[in-house]
Amino acid sequence: MDIGTIVIHLTCGRPVVSRCEDAPTGLHLLPAANAAELAAQATLVLQALGVSRDQDGLYLCSDQLQAAAVFPPLHLPDDAMTYGAARQLLYPATPPPTPAGSTCAGT
Repeated sequence: MDIGTIVIHLTCGRPVVSRCEDAPTGLHLLPAANAAELAAQATLVLQALGVSRDQDGLYLCSDQLQAAAVFPPLHLPDDAMTYGAARQLLYPATPPPTPAGSTCAGT
């Protein structure tokens, strides 16, 4: 499952560690619950990238910063289904693939 890219959202000189999520109206940036605690680390990452505080934009986080970020759980859609059920909707007449070398036909 794609949980969204974790970025540093730099706006008005303030870095905020956020998760990018798809929304019906476009991209939604969800700030980390501990974004205030991560601001100093985010500033160091931006400095290492050569980004000044007046260059508003989205910048990739370091692995350490991503690991330190805390986000609320993802909301699952109400119509979530298993892979098998989705496969049957997309390919109703196609039997599941048989492993190579199998002697079983259609089982």
